[in-house]
Amino acid sequence: MAVKKVGEKYRCNVCGNEVTVTKVGGGTLVCCGQDMELISSQGFKRSEQMENEQARTLEVLQLAVQMEVEGKEFYQKASQKSSNKLAKELFQQLANEEDVHRKKFEEIYEALSRGQNWPDVGAPSEKGKRLKSLFAEATKALGSKIKVAESELEAIKIAMDMEIKSYNLYHSRSEEITLPVEKRFYETLAGEEREHHLALLDSYEYLSDPAGWFTKSEHWSLDGA
Repeated sequence: MAVKKVGEKYRCNVCGNEVTVTKVGGGTLVCCGQDMELISSQGFKRSEQMENEQARTLEVLQLAVQMEVEGKEFYQKASQKSSNKLAKELFQQLANEEDVHRKKFEEIYEALSRGQNWPDVGAPSEKGKRLKSLFAEATKALGSKIKVAESELEAIKIAMDMEIKSYNLYHSRSEEITLPVEKRFYETLAGEEREHHLALLDSYEYLSDPAGWFTKSEHWSLDGA
């Protein structure tokens, strides 16, 4: 869209940059390889909508920080109380990953609060690799005759519910927004929370019935052979 008058405001829908026209030259404003969107033609309503979107963005970030902090605290306490090798190491690894998430959310929140664009903090990229390795090592070491306290199983169930809540928040947020860098960040986070839940589910099934888990695992191996 060609610039028509002084005072028009345009936004880049890729990086979020915004510009205000101070001199009309008749050309088209381009950023990140795309025409910038005129955002001032709808007057106050458009401005109000943007303010509401910004407020919602900050609200979600605050909620995410709180969830990650609470998750880390829960996992640390669960790890300290656990006498089982798998549960102890699993909870500690999850506590570490929740703290990584928290730091990234806080960095983003601080940048946006200062009026900056969404920062390129890089989404977490663990993708459950460490958790899968930890689980494989533990089941090999512990075998099929392990016994576990009911309190540890209950802690894993609580943890699964926590991870589902985190996944739902990040997944729904990724579908609400249009800014690509923000969308990718939440999509990646949702994927990580899903991997956390799957790791917890595997651990719960194994610790609840080790012998049955190994039998089922052997059948899967034969089916996939």
